[in-house]
Amino acid sequence: MQGKIVVLAPKLSTFTSLGIFSITFRDSNLDNVYLKLRGWMDYSDYSRKEFREIFRRFTFMLPGLGSAKILNLELDIIKALSLISDFLVSSPFPFYNLKYVKLPYGFKESSLSTSVRSYLLGGSPTATIVTASRPDMILINYNYVEDYDFKSHKLKDMS
Repeated sequence: MQGKIVVLAPKLSTFTSLGIFSITFRDSNLDNVYLKLRGWMDYSDYSRKEFREIFRRFTFMLPGLGSAKILNLELDIIKALSLISDFLVSSPFPFYNLKYVKLPYGFKESSLSTSVRSYLLGGSPTATIVTASRPDMILINYNYVEDYDFKSHKLKDMS
């Protein structure tokens, strides 16, 4: 993996990621982390093996978010982690401060593989898993709601 993003933001409490990249937060106490992949890449361009290589990069990214208290996952993130679940078994637990992992609306907790569950919660033994009660519960917390299209789940084109 090339380069690494280092964030020095002591007052930062919410972070949203679209994609996979190596990042570290220094002197931050993240309350909420939102991880998204939807629309990040064209899935038809890659084989299953190539996907596995791309998604293994999560093991470089997630430890940088280790201080998160609440981890919000969208369905594509869960699918990506499931695709590399055999690899996660031998990976160190990335989160040490979690209170809970929030799964997307409609996703059944029982559908989460044991290895993914263990990987996400293993470093935070008191953490639990919850499911969002409404679809908009997992949306990014934008300061300007008028910039967000709730139907397409994307920022509006401001150009």
